[in-house]
Amino acid sequence: MTLCAKVSRRDYENVKGRLKREAKFLPFVEGDYIYVPVSEPFGQVVECSPPQRENRRLSSLFPGVRGYYVVGHAAVIKHREGIDLENVAKFIAATNRRVKSVFLKEKVEGEYRVNKLRLVWGEDNSVVKFRENGLTFQVDLREVFVDPSMAQVRAEMGRNLKGGRVLDVFAGYGATSLHLAREGTQVVAGDLNPEAVKWALWNAKLNKLLHKVDVIRYDGHSLPFRDGAFEKCVADNPTSLWEFEEEICRVCKSVIGLALAESPPKGWKVINEYSKELSIFQGPLGCSKEGHQSLSAP
Repeated sequence: MTLCAKVSRRDYENVKGRLKREAKFLPFVEGDYIYVPVSEPFGQVVECSPPQRENRRLSSLFPGVRGYYVVGHAAVIKHREGIDLENVAKFIAATNRRVKSVFLKEKVEGEYRVNKLRLVWGEDNSVVKFRENGLTFQVDLREVFVDPSMAQVRAEMGRNLKGGRVLDVFAGYGATSLHLAREGTQVVAGDLNPEAVKWALWNAKLNKLLHKVDVIRYDGHSLPFRDGAFEKCVADNPTSLWEFEEEICRVCKSVIGLALAESPPKGWKVINEYSKELSIFQGPLGCSKEGHQSLSAP
């Protein structure tokens, strides 16, 4: 027996990030409702017979391709050497009608750790507009780091940390900040990358949440706040969180962090695979002086 959440079309964008989907099956539409196969009940749940998801992993069709993701009208390929990229791009475009541009992710580079992208197929336009959990975002993929696989994590943080005043330490283009602000939280969103700060401000305006978000630029090594200024903080910088740990704990009394490691610190949970050896974990930074649990670099 398969269970589906029965969601009206008008409500779907606002609730889809809260659904725990059953990965083996696809959603389907009947009348005014979208039926989403779920592993955990949410809202109105009914028995259903959804279509099975076809296993067409890109890596099985094109050995050496590590995968790809789609943001707005753009697809970004991750690959190893020796791949016919043009054929890969054409396949992606043929199976994703909204894709107008396909880029190759060559490496993460520079002080701001952004993706170096090379156009493989289509329009050379890296400014994308997309929806995530009912919010609208616009960014330049060459100026900020975007990870669509973390959409559900951001939605959960928005709900779990709602209320009061929260510091989003590494805010980027405002993805987590706006999930928090939508729940009524007053957010301070900061980042070192000036382009990320620009896009965070724009996205707050785009979603009519500017009254809930203060966007500023700073260096995370020296946060411009007094000791213990924030009751709650979010620190989404998995590859370098350990580098900023002491300064974050100086200004934050309670911190939810994301960190890259081989195994999780005590009380942390895995939320995403990074490689065969490493995963991204989420959990509380032990910022109290008693029993402080420090992270370490992988």
